[in-house]
Amino acid sequence: LDLDLRWRVLRRLAVLGATDVAELDAEVDRERTSHAVVSRVAARAAIPTSEAKAWAWQLFTGEREGSNYEVEAAGVAFWQHDQGELLASYADRYLADLPATAERRTGWMLADAARAFFPRTWWSDVTFEGVRALAARDDLASGLRRVLLDCADDLARNLAVRRAHGADHTGVPA
Repeated sequence: LDLDLRWRVLRRLAVLGATDVAELDAEVDRERTSHAVVSRVAARAAIPTSEAKAWAWQLFTGEREGSNYEVEAAGVAFWQHDQGELLASYADRYLADLPATAERRTGWMLADAARAFFPRTWWSDVTFEGVRALAARDDLASGLRRVLLDCADDLARNLAVRRAHGADHTGVPA
């Protein structure tokens, strides 16, 4: 398998909990490229354990160092549809922790990290209202406000579609 396909397989195995950090590290050691390093971060963030989620969240908050590509990859992989119980507290944590990320990041990377870690699989009216309230704060960086308003718009459309089709929209990820 080529490098890209190997990492796609490993990421899916990570989502399913069928691989671990040691196997991901071994794969990077086998072929150390920037693609492999970033892919390892994404796969690790997708593992359905509290340790993996806490590790990825530290990249978001800046408690753990990572390149811009690594932070974005971790955020995109963090929210998995079938990991609802594990992710339940992170929608609220996103709202609480996001403003402080402006102390560690600026510009486009601040916006990219906010967008990547947005709780896009956590469809609830409570999350929508929390995002709107946060976006209305005067002390919020303008780049964050824009991301929040865009993401709130996407969330509102998702909630409307789920309502129109009779799907549950009480905060349990789909």
